[in-house]
Amino acid sequence: MTGFFGNHVVFFDSGELSFLGLLFWFLDALLAVFLLLLVPFMVIRFASFVTNRPVSAPQVEIPMLNKLAILSGFFLGFVLVSEALQRGLGDVENIFSKNAYWDLTFLGFLSGPTNPLNIVMQDIFWPETIVGVASLLCFFLGMMVIFVVVWRVAPPGRVLSMLLASIVVLVATAYVTVYAMSAMVWLIAKLNFFVFGLLLLYRPLKPRKLMKS
Repeated sequence: MTGFFGNHVVFFDSGELSFLGLLFWFLDALLAVFLLLLVPFMVIRFASFVTNRPVSAPQVEIPMLNKLAILSGFFLGFVLVSEALQRGLGDVENIFSKNAYWDLTFLGFLSGPTNPLNIVMQDIFWPETIVGVASLLCFFLGMMVIFVVVWRVAPPGRVLSMLLASIVVLVATAYVTVYAMSAMVWLIAKLNFFVFGLLLLYRPLKPRKLMKS
């Protein structure tokens, strides 16, 4: 069975289950989930570090500024996600087929779909979907408001530092947005048919109707 970091023999040729192989596959999955959560945590911590630096003050004292940066970053990330879906990266054959786009190891996942260097610039500045265009307009509107707010409230000599802090928060939010969507699809691709088992396992129970006496 294909794992997150490598292949594991879960079933022998005779059809018998290999408990040791299943154990290694399970440990492989746990390590992958831990690393998946570690990456966005580090990105968010870095953005928080930049925002809370004394040179960026009063960045932390203006909640609206950070909220604008986060919202604008979300719209930027949503532009990239919508364009990726437009190219068919969310199609079933690209998720569940063997040797498909999402059939990647963990290192392939980090160096492929979530690598900022692989971003197609056309997706940002020339989206092909209505959702992408709307998100892009909201992103530019948010950027304009951020510039105005920073220009009005920044102390003398700290305009650039506060603007840089806002851009860092924006980019971090955009990356986490793309990363979260990519991680969800990648996990579905790696779990494959186990996904349907999990859906059946956690299917909400229908409330029983009480019989009226």
